[in-house]
Amino acid sequence: MKRFISNQKGFSMVELVFVLVILGLLVAVAVPKYISMTAESQRKACLANQKSIENAILMKYSKQVMRNKDVKLSDVAKTLRGSDFADGRVPRCPKGNKSYTISANDNSLRVIVKCPNGHKF
Repeated sequence: MKRFISNQKGFSMVELVFVLVILGLLVAVAVPKYISMTAESQRKACLANQKSIENAILMKYSKQVMRNKDVKLSDVAKTLRGSDFADGRVPRCPKGNKSYTISANDNSLRVIVKCPNGHKF
């Protein structure tokens, strides 16, 4: 009986096609999910930034009121600086790195922080 010695190295074409089909299916499912998750994380980070700005203004206002200063909330909102935040920077929207629009109502003591990209609370 003769023995045949096989010198085949590598994969067959069918095996390679099968692997490529599986990878294609994984990419087809993963990419849209990744894009969706990225957009959602940007939206949530933006909302957190808006709340952070609002709270920084209210804290600054309350500190000035506690010092018996006659101050308006709208004036405090205009003087917001990076030093009012832990990292020394005023937060910006993660999508496009744009500044927020800040307004304050002195009668209701409400601060409104609007995102340039339209993210809302």
